Amino acid sequence: MAGRLRRMAIFTGLLPPPILAGSCLAYAFSGWIGVTAAVLAGGVCWLGGLISLWIASGQEAPDKVLLCVVGGMLPRMGIPLMVCFFVYLRGGVLVEAGFVYYILVFHLVTLVVDVGLFFRYRRPDAA
Repeated sequence: MAGRLRRMAIFTGLLPPPILAGSCLAYAFSGWIGVTAAVLAGGVCWLGGLISLWIASGQEAPDKVLLCVVGGMLPRMGIPLMVCFFVYLRGGVLVEAGFVYYILVFHLVTLVVDVGLFFRYRRPDAA
């Protein structure tokens, strides 16, 4: 449990700098609505990554690694994809500000951090 919470805390601590950088870029392109789109996209990807870490770090047995990776992949990809789909269908200023692109960028960032934490903090005998 402590290892799971430590990974989630590290994950949460590593995401604000890329979200802040994306927000600055979004402000340059779209103003404050761009910042809103970037922060919302970062938050959606953070939520998916956090749930993914929770699921993936649940089992430490060597025979459960594939199940943890695939089980963690579903929320990491599914939550941002579904939110992106519904925001795109609805249209409006978030789509015009580039919400879909920010989801794509922040999804890649959370993917790298999430997978890095998953394999970095596994026990050597469990990997």
